[in-house]
Amino acid sequence: MKHVVIIGGGTAGTCTANALIRSLDKSEFRVTVIDFQARHYYQPGFVGITIGKIPNPALWRWRRQTLLPGIHLLQERVTKVDPHSKQVITPTREIPYDYLIIATGCQCHPELVEGMSNGNALAEGIYSFYTLRWAKKLRSVLQEMESGKLIVHISEFPIRCPVAPLEFALQADWFFFQKRRRDDIEIKFVTPQSEVFQQEITAKSLSNILRLRDIQVEPDFVVRHIDAKEKRLYSYDGKIIDYDLLVTVPPMRGQQFLIDSGLADELGFVPCDIETFQHREFPDVFALGDAADLPTSKAGSAAVYQSRIFVPNFLNYVEGKPMTKRYDGHATCIVDTGFRKSTVIDLNYKTPALTGKLFIPKLGPLSLLKETRLNHLVKRLMFPFYSVLMAAPPGLNISKLQMIGKEYTRWGLRSDGKTHVAKPRSKDSFSQLLAPTYKRRPNACLAASPKAKVLQIPILQEAGGIPIDVDREGFMTKPEQWTPEVSVDLAKAMGMELTERHWDVINFARKKYFENHHISPSLRQFELAGGISIAELFDLFQFKPAKVIAFISGLPKPVGCI
Repeated sequence: MKHVVIIGGGTAGTCTANALIRSLDKSEFRVTVIDFQARHYYQPGFVGITIGKIPNPALWRWRRQTLLPGIHLLQERVTKVDPHSKQVITPTREIPYDYLIIATGCQCHPELVEGMSNGNALAEGIYSFYTLRWAKKLRSVLQEMESGKLIVHISEFPIRCPVAPLEFALQADWFFFQKRRRDDIEIKFVTPQSEVFQQEITAKSLSNILRLRDIQVEPDFVVRHIDAKEKRLYSYDGKIIDYDLLVTVPPMRGQQFLIDSGLADELGFVPCDIETFQHREFPDVFALGDAADLPTSKAGSAAVYQSRIFVPNFLNYVEGKPMTKRYDGHATCIVDTGFRKSTVIDLNYKTPALTGKLFIPKLGPLSLLKETRLNHLVKRLMFPFYSVLMAAPPGLNISKLQMIGKEYTRWGLRSDGKTHVAKPRSKDSFSQLLAPTYKRRPNACLAASPKAKVLQIPILQEAGGIPIDVDREGFMTKPEQWTPEVSVDLAKAMGMELTERHWDVINFARKKYFENHHISPSLRQFELAGGISIAELFDLFQFKPAKVIAFISGLPKPVGCI
């Protein structure tokens, strides 16, 4: 009998296990889920906990209840995996497998930022909502806050559910508005990215919502350390932000045992094929959900979509047939913006989130990149519907991104959602993307958001004496065209002269990282995999070093977090 072992009983692991037990012949396959926690939590509800919207007992179920009959559940902590002998090792036993599915998610590590943690807990005056215990503690603090500066801060990417911090900032605005305290509380959203979201259309839409709510945005803030006593955030480029209440998103990592087992990269995420989820080195190992290094949102919807693609591929794989289905990076996020309204983001690897309707053209029920009460109703219904999705019912499959109903021509795209047209049909500006639908604090001054420093990437068609192919932002699309002379010319276009240390960084980015991972390294990956500190990168490349290094090295734009 073949043994399929799934490590992790979160959304990805549970959906996959339930779908497999429906599809596999139980006389030939045994499915085992290993997870050390007895409870399965509805993590999207943690933001609601902070403002008292969802009662605590409603957020969890016993893990055994989420798994269909026929699935074996082992409540143990995995300490190591031996992919060569095909064994999962726990403190009490060694479990052989024929096929391994890794769905271990990611964990918060506040100790990675100096001053953020105090032992195993967050430092005094620093809060978060990414665990139930943290969310309950933050709820009591918000109830008592009467005035001051509330800072909502993201340390670095990737993170679990990248729109959750935005949702919390908007929920806090609504909470304090209801309590008649909003005029006395300043809310600021602090992010290491250049925008509040990686994709331009969505970034402008969300920025407009934040502006209408008088929530300031501080972009390009890469935190260096936190002084909990003085209540200050310090960045690598010398910026300082004071706070009275700091709600932070700590750095997130995959599981350490995956790194120790040689199955994950330096951040703990499993390198796998972005369309089939197969491990790049061990073909009988697969990774799904937050544990995988996929360049898409680490969100519950993405995990559900991935399981729907994975299962038919897996059935083909065990029969020796090619895996024909391809995951396109589809993820859907419903953001509760407060005031009983929500907005919807729907995207994939290559198609940005667009305006329009989902799932029926002109009818919806979901309106994309627009605040509506119907969106909010669907958001509320997702909580009870979550259990249905976990059971992986047959026939319910929306894993592929739908272009039907999307206003792609409005934003200068063809019907494939990827190819740009010469002239967009619409003359809409981004400032018109969102109109106020209610009268917000009539005495408040909705000043224009302060302009952030912008990195100017020159768009060159030739460098190093040869023609080069670049994208709309100036990054090379064919790294094989690179030569050292190309880097010299690209650096000159940025006003830089390359030193020996610059070349050390470039060589690591190209030869030691990109050739193995096929993506441009992040700042943290330079530090962990290359031994080059983030502080030194800022000294060498000044502003937005990850992007500058990718540009000069002839690599694609860093993925960031979508």
